[in-house]
Amino acid sequence: MSMTALTPTHLTSWVGRVGAALAVMSAFAHLAGLAGHGLAQTAALTAMALGCLYCAWHLWTGPEARDWALVATMNIGMLAVHQNMSMPGSHAGHHGSASAGGATMNAAVTMPSVPMGTMSMGTVSMGTVAMAIGAAEAAFATVVLFVSTRRRVAAPPPVCG
Repeated sequence: MSMTALTPTHLTSWVGRVGAALAVMSAFAHLAGLAGHGLAQTAALTAMALGCLYCAWHLWTGPEARDWALVATMNIGMLAVHQNMSMPGSHAGHHGSASAGGATMNAAVTMPSVPMGTMSMGTVSMGTVAMAIGAAEAAFATVVLFVSTRRRVAAPPPVCG
């Protein structure tokens, strides 16, 4: 059994594909939130999902520092906006329950009860799932950006002649 060395190219490819998978999960989270929204919200969520897929493509095919910076920035911004929207009195009604034509829709995902020590999971809102994906994506992109920019060798200063 031979062991193949993990070259920087292989590592970049593997790391980029993990980031791309997280971006695709974010796109699906946006698309899952389409139900019960009006035309403007549907257009915005669709545009956001397309933005996630745009980043996923770049991360899959050859991620660069600007791609990781964009992913980290967008996800941190998304987390800030969603956290603000989930505050009491925000009038957002984004991911918990949305009102469509007077009817209340509960955008929730029912998870099987899985005992974890003394805790178990029951119903998890789609907003919680989306925020968890966004937090994971932001953390991953930030770490990749930090590590990849620390390995670069600084160019020597220009010689004035």
